Amino acid sequence: RENHLPVEDIEVIAKQVHQYWLDIERKKGSDKPTMQEWADLDESDRDSNRLQVMDMMRKLEKFHYKIVSSGKAKGIRHFTESEIEKMAEMEHARWMNEKTAKGFTYGQPRNDDLKIHDCLLPWSDLDEKTKQLDRNAVKIIPELIKSVGFAVVKENSKE
Repeated sequence: RENHLPVEDIEVIAKQVHQYWLDIERKKGSDKPTMQEWADLDESDRDSNRLQVMDMMRKLEKFHYKIVSSGKAKGIRHFTESEIEKMAEMEHARWMNEKTAKGFTYGQPRNDDLKIHDCLLPWSDLDEKTKQLDRNAVKIIPELIKSVGFAVVKENSKE
């Protein structure tokens, strides 16, 4: 079906999303509790990645994109800078809602055991380094969708 990701593809992409994030964090020398291989993550952290993937469709629809079988269209490779910025803000809001629903509150330093997170701030209050994490997460959407046999196209586009 067009504009729908099968469940098995959501799982594949969720693993890729986590690995992409993990690679970035390792390069930065981070030491976060969720910096584990997929197989070692608890189910709640895996669900967080799955929720991020499921929300990709909402972001695409907001900017008049859809997904089609890659056999039907080549698809886009990149979003515009404006789209990236707006989608990143949407991703941050989604992530904040997810965290607060799990009982997290803002505080420093971050302490996952106490459900305290230092990034639970409105987009406008985040530093650029933190905003870049959300930008990175949305920039790779076309590549991730392509990896499971679909393409991201503008609605009413022949490409």
